[in-house]
Amino acid sequence: LPVQADEISQADITTRDIDRGDSPHFLLKEIQEAPESVRKTLRGRIIEVDGEPKVQLGAETIPQEIKEDFDIKEAGSGVQRMGPE
Repeated sequence: LPVQADEISQADITTRDIDRGDSPHFLLKEIQEAPESVRKTLRGRIIEVDGEPKVQLGAETIPQEIKEDFDIKEAGSGVQRMGPE
């Protein structure tokens, strides 16, 4: 669907306009929400292997650069960290 130049407008928005909830700063909001975000990310991906909980992520979940930096190896249908603890 073509859009004409006169149909485009620019919204004036600042970081103060972003929904920060009760947080005084957007970064603090992100930090406070991080634990719940991790829980949602891992939901349905924690499995038990030999009586121990393991996180099973798809190979596409972690960028190659991160895999190299943290010595993460793909194993079967999941991904595991192989480096020192």
